[in-house]
This record gives sequence, C-alpha cells and structure tokens, in this order.
Amino acid sequence: MEKLHAYMESRKLDALIITHPKNVYYFTGFLTEPHERFMGLVLERGESPFLFVPLLDGEKAREACPAMMIYTHDDSQDALTVLQHLLPTPLSQIGVEKNHLTAKT
Repeated sequence: MEKLHAYMESRKLDALIITHPKNVYYFTGFLTEPHERFMGLVLERGESPFLFVPLLDGEKAREACPAMMIYTHDDSQDALTVLQHLLPTPLSQIGVEKNHLTAKT
C-alpha cells in the first residue's frame, strides 16, 4: 500500500482504482471470481483505501478484509455512478489499470 501511495504522489493522482481481481487479492486478501460486475480497490489521496464490490460479494469481502471499509452496489444501480458519489469532488487525476479497465473522459 505504501508503494501505491508513493506512486499516486509521483503521478499527482487524486485517486487510484485497482480492478484486476488478482491485484485486488494481492493488496487486500479478498479473492473473487471475475465477472461482469464492477469491483475495485479504491485509494484516495490522504484517505484509507476501500473496497467497492457487487452486493453479492459484500459479505465475503467483509470477512476477508474486516479492517477495511466495504461499499457495495446492486444490479439495479449503475456501479460507476455509485462510486462517483463515494469519491470526493473535484478530482483532477484518477489512475486506473488501463490494461483491465477502459475509461472514457
């Protein structure tokens, strides 16, 4: 986590979103099978990281990461809209795993 925060500082990122399940597992210990629902580890500058997972994975994430804040979304919600409300505004730079998540500005 320290290296991720250092990377964020070096790139002047306000937030960083890790979405590849293997990378989320590496940093948190939470392992889930990849599926079409959005899931990610979210780091904000100066804040504690949190997991953002589908409602179906919420309990499993809480068991794997009892000290981490877990937020969920259900299938009736647009996951990125829910995530947007969890992040502070304004954000000028957000880092994503570009080989795993596509982003459009």
